[in-house]
Amino acid sequence: MPPIKTTRLRPFIIAFKFLIFLAAIYVIYQKLSHSEHKDISTFLGTLFSSTNSLLVFLLVGAMSFLNWDLETRKWQILMKPYEQLEYSKAFRSVLAGSAVSFVSPNRSGSFIGRVLFLESRNRGQGTGMSILGGFAQTLVSLITGLLALSICLFPKNFIEHKTLIITLGIAASAVFFLLYFKSQWFARIDLKKTVFKEIAQPFQEIRNEQRIKVISLSVLRYLVFSLQFALLLSISSLQMPLMQLLLCVFIIYFIMGLLPSLWLGNLGPRELISIMVISSFYPGDLGTDEQFQVIWPSLVLWVVNLCIPALMGSFFLLAKRVRT
Repeated sequence: MPPIKTTRLRPFIIAFKFLIFLAAIYVIYQKLSHSEHKDISTFLGTLFSSTNSLLVFLLVGAMSFLNWDLETRKWQILMKPYEQLEYSKAFRSVLAGSAVSFVSPNRSGSFIGRVLFLESRNRGQGTGMSILGGFAQTLVSLITGLLALSICLFPKNFIEHKTLIITLGIAASAVFFLLYFKSQWFARIDLKKTVFKEIAQPFQEIRNEQRIKVISLSVLRYLVFSLQFALLLSISSLQMPLMQLLLCVFIIYFIMGLLPSLWLGNLGPRELISIMVISSFYPGDLGTDEQFQVIWPSLVLWVVNLCIPALMGSFFLLAKRVRT
C-alpha cells in the first residue's frame, strides 16, 4: 500500500488545529462570560484608576520596543557575514517576519517576511539564519523552563507528570542545543537542490562568536517578555509574589515550547496553559474570577507584543517593492 502523501493530509491537519483554536477560544469565552468583570469598560476603568497599574502598562509598552530592538540586533548579527543591514532596514525586516509568522502555523513563516528585505542573492542564507535564530530563542525558553520547574520542586498539578515533563524537556533541549550549537553537522547532509544548499550554508559558516552573541540576546529578550507578563499578572487581583509569577511565566513558555503552536500568535491555548500553570501555584482554588485575572494579562501581552508589531509589519510589507 503506497504511503499517504503529506500534502493530502495537510488540509486535515490545518482543520484539526483550527478546531483546537476554536475550542480554546470558546472555553475562554465561557470563563469570561461567567466572570464578575463582564463589563469590560468598568473593569478597565477600575484598572486604570490605580497609578501603579498605569505605570505598569507604560513600562510594559516601553519593554515591547526593547523586545523588538533586541530581536532586530540579533538579526543584524546573524546576517552580518552576508549583508550589512542598517538598523531601520533590519527593524522593518523583523516586523515583516512577525506579520507573516502571526498567521502561519507554528509561527514558521517569519523568514518569508524577513528575506524580502534582503538582497535577492542573500535570501537563501537569510532563511537559514532566521531558522537558527529561532532555534536559539526556543532553546533559551526550554532550558529556563526546566530550571524554573527544578526551583519550584514541581507544584501540585505537575507531581503526577514530572517524569514525563522532565523527559520531554531534556530531550527537546538536547535537540535544540544540537540544532543551534552543532548546526554544522546538519549542513554536511548531501542536498541535491541549490536552494536547500543556500539555506543550509549558514549552518556551516556561522562562527561561535556569532552563536554566543545571538544566544545572549535571546536570553535578554526572553527575560524582557517574561517580565512583561509577570508585571501584568502582578497588578491583577491574584496577590502572588512577583518572583513566583515570573517562575510561572517561565513554565508557561516552557510548555508552549514543547507544544506545536497555531496561528495568531498561539492565541487561546496560551491562555489555557497559563490558567493550568498558575492554578498549580495559587494557594486556593482558581475560580472563574481568578481565571479572568490570568486571561486578561495574557491578552494584553498578545496585543502589545504580537498584534501591534504584526500590523506594523503588514504595513512594511505593503510598502515594500520586492526586488527580483
